[in-house]
Order: sequence, then structure tokens, then C-alpha cells
Amino acid sequence: MIQKNSRSESYKNILSYALPEIVTATILMSAVVDARFIAKLHKVTFYATVGVTSTLMQLIAKAAEGVGVGTVILCGRYNGDQDHLHVGRVMRHAVLLSIGIGACISAILYAGAYTIYHSSGMSAEIVAAGTPYLKLRAIGIALMFVVSSIVGCMRGIKNTTLPMRLFVVGTSAFIISDYVLIFGHFGIPALHLRGSALAYIIQYAAMLIYACISLRHSPYVKKYQLFTWERIDYRLMYTLCTLSIPVMIDKAVLASAKIWLVLMLAPLGINALSSFSAIRDLEQIAFIPAIALAQVVTFLVSNARVHASWSSILVTIKRVFFLAALAVSSLLLIFCLWSDHFLSYFDPQNIFRYLAKPALPILSIFVLCDVVQIILAGAMRGASYVNLVMWTRIIILGTFVIPLSYAIHCWNSDAILLKFILIYGSFYIGNGIMSTFYWFKLTRNHAKNGTV
Repeated sequence: MIQKNSRSESYKNILSYALPEIVTATILMSAVVDARFIAKLHKVTFYATVGVTSTLMQLIAKAAEGVGVGTVILCGRYNGDQDHLHVGRVMRHAVLLSIGIGACISAILYAGAYTIYHSSGMSAEIVAAGTPYLKLRAIGIALMFVVSSIVGCMRGIKNTTLPMRLFVVGTSAFIISDYVLIFGHFGIPALHLRGSALAYIIQYAAMLIYACISLRHSPYVKKYQLFTWERIDYRLMYTLCTLSIPVMIDKAVLASAKIWLVLMLAPLGINALSSFSAIRDLEQIAFIPAIALAQVVTFLVSNARVHASWSSILVTIKRVFFLAALAVSSLLLIFCLWSDHFLSYFDPQNIFRYLAKPALPILSIFVLCDVVQIILAGAMRGASYVNLVMWTRIIILGTFVIPLSYAIHCWNSDAILLKFILIYGSFYIGNGIMSTFYWFKLTRNHAKNGTV
């Protein structure tokens, strides 16, 4: 029987892992640069096409994250047991799995690009502009899945620095190529939407090349023997699938919930939708530390399962949550105190600020429910409870958030501000209920036998 120690991760260690992840999450927010470039073309059709397609791309990106999280869990488990050879085997199989899934999704999107837009009831202009755009974006999907699996491998062995460097390289390549290809510079003709799609391919290609070079020459990962080829272990591949697919589903379900909110808010008018977008963007910025720390808590729990007592793991989870809540609430407080200044970036003409300003502080309180949820969900995944996280999200969204928001949507009232807050807030209340289930499961196991 393995004797487990009672040592939990210190705040210093947690922050050392989190800071590169915060940089990574911040860099990912720079994707809005592409939308800004497209907007400068002054063609509404192009901007609408990018907006419609980005919703689909976000769902696929969440699926790619699922493969990465599954890799984090399994790599962390073996790394915590100091079984370096098994970690290397997991990494190699994760890359193969991501190639397979990414290639299938790429092929489906490429072949069905026209059908996707046409069957969604889009205008002929969007169908014409979006079909070649989505086909090019589809090519980059396979690369994105491979990069996500590599990032998951590095997080699983507690290396958050390489993912940060990968995203710095990729984002730099993207912004430069996006600007050059969209507007046309250095003898390259202006490619407009096609230039934007090509820039995404260049981004992930640059990240993949940099990752291969870094891993090949890094003494830190040499012990994992990543470049030792072997026959495919289908049992290991199956294990990766059982860990990754539930994460892919639950992340996609949660991302789809925001699309549902848009549908529920649409009857309230364009100002309500604009307020939703502005508040959502501010909350996403404030949520960056929570996203980073959720990644950290997953690999900390998965690494600690073998050698640490469950009581010490719970202490680590509480410390991660405290840091996340402190950072997010501080940023939200700043946004609320100077709401006119920050909302003016999205509403320079002061058209919908009358609705967004009073809603922001109330919804910011609800956001803390989401902070609890994302940290505990990350801890649950680290403990391999991926199916429980998936089903909890599906059940709560299906039986609480969707019916409640729909009922408010159907409520015959002229109180637009109240309806706006209640519909938007229903999502965060649902996340609070999810958190209760997660915490019950985590503490129940500790009370029962002190193990995960």
C-alpha cells in the first residue's frame, strides 16, 4: 500500500504554474484582432460571415480542448507516479488520436461547407462568402487538434512555460500574416476573408513546427522518450478516448448555452444583444485568471492522486479557488467602478449603455458562481470524473437553465432590464448548482475513505 503524504501545493507553487497560463489565456484574447481587421474592410457581409463562423469554430475549439484535457489527466497520473516511459507513450498516442479526430472533422467541414451555411438559413451573400472561407478554416482544424494535444501533454507534466511560448509564437505569426494577407502587402494581393482563413493555418503550423523543435531539443522532456516509435496500443487509445470524449461533449454543451442565451435575448432588441456582447467580453477578460487556474488545478490533482492524501488535495483546490476568486472579483470590481469608461469601448455613441451599465454589477456577482464551477470542474477532471462533469452539465443545462431562461423569455413584461438580468443570470445560477454537485462528490470521497 502506498503511503500518501499530507503536503498540499503552496500558493507560491500554484502561482508559478498559473502565471504562464494567464499569459497564454490573455494572448488567446488577441483573436479579436482578426474581427477588427475584417471590420475595416467595411463589408457587412464579410463581418457577418466571420461572426457566424466563429460560433462554429468555438465549438470545435472546445472539442480540441477536450482531447488536451484527457491527455492532461492521463499524463498527470503517470507523471505523479514517476512513470516517465508511460507518460511518453500517452503523449505519442494522444498526438495520433488528435490527428485522427482533427482529420475527420476537417473533412466533414470541407465537404459540407456549403450545406452548413445554406441549411442554416443564411443569406446568399453569406453562403457565397462563407463556403470558401470555411473550407480554408477546415484545413487548419487538424493542426489545431494536434497542437491542443501537445499542450495537454506539457500541462500534464507541469510544464506551463512551453504552452505559453507556443501561443506567443502562434499569435505573433497569426497577427502578422492576418494583416498582410487580408489587406495585401509586400507584393501579396489583398485576399480579404481568404487571407483571414490562411492566417489561422499559418498560426497552427508555426506552433506545431516550434513545438516539434522544442521537444526534440529539450533536456526537460528527454526522459519521456517522445520520439520513440512503437506499435499502437489500442487499449491506451481507448482509455484516452474515454477521458477525452466526455470533456469534448461537456465543453461543447457549455459553449452552446451561450448561443441559447442569444436566442432568448433576441426579442428584447438589438440593444439587449449589444449589451450581452459587451458584458460578455468584459467578463471574459476578467475570467482569464480563472481559466488559467482551472488548467492548473486539473494537472495538480491528476499528479497528486498517487502520492498525496485527499485532504491535502482538497486544500490545494481551496487555494486555487481563492486565487481565482480574488483575481476575477478584483477585475470585475474595476470594471464596475469605471463602467462608463470600459463600456465606451463597445458603445462609443452611448446607445445601449443605459441597459449594460446597471446590469453589469449584478451579473458580476453571478459570475462568481462560474468561478467556483470552472475550478471544481477542473479538479473533478484531474480526479478522472470526466463523465460526472459531462452529465452534470447536460442535466443542469437541460433541466434548469434552458427551461428557466425560456420561461423568462416568454414572460409578458416590459421590464427589459429585469428580463435581461434574469435570462443572463440563469446561466450563472445553473453553474452554481453544478458546483454544489462537484463539491459534494469531492468531499464525499474524502469523508468516506480519504481517497479519490
